[in-house]
Amino acid sequence: MDNFSILGDRINPMINSKGFSLIEVLVSILILSIISSGIFLFITGANRSSMDSYYEFMALQVAREPIEIFKCFGYERIAKAATDPIADYKINQWQNVLQYSSQTGIDRPQETEFLERNIECTPVNDSGIKGVLIKVTVRAFKPGKIKTYVRRGEVDFSSIIWEQPQ
Repeated sequence: MDNFSILGDRINPMINSKGFSLIEVLVSILILSIISSGIFLFITGANRSSMDSYYEFMALQVAREPIEIFKCFGYERIAKAATDPIADYKINQWQNVLQYSSQTGIDRPQETEFLERNIECTPVNDSGIKGVLIKVTVRAFKPGKIKTYVRRGEVDFSSIIWEQPQ
């Protein structure tokens, strides 16, 4: 009697069914959701790491910019930079980095407007040769993508410009 339904001589359709049961479907959905969650977390982490690298590279370029410009001016001009600033490069004070500078003509990516930098110039002397240690610190100061993605709070870059022998 186990193989017959209450309605008579018909065979129970559940016994001879070739489909999936509800439990099998739910288990497969659970397994797929766990795998999908893992893939989503992997992609999100890779995206965050990529954005962190991009913004850190941008901050490093913003830090390198004044050092490269100061190298072109040479020691004599840089030694006076604290009292006689050079265009957009104020010494020993935090200043916003603009996307476009009308004074220098430098055009930067739009995200740089979320950055600020401090340029420190310290005189150095080694065996009678004068120089200036330039240290540029860049950090994100506005809430936005950069502050969200950058794991390091600040990016530092430094160089020494030596007095040229006569």
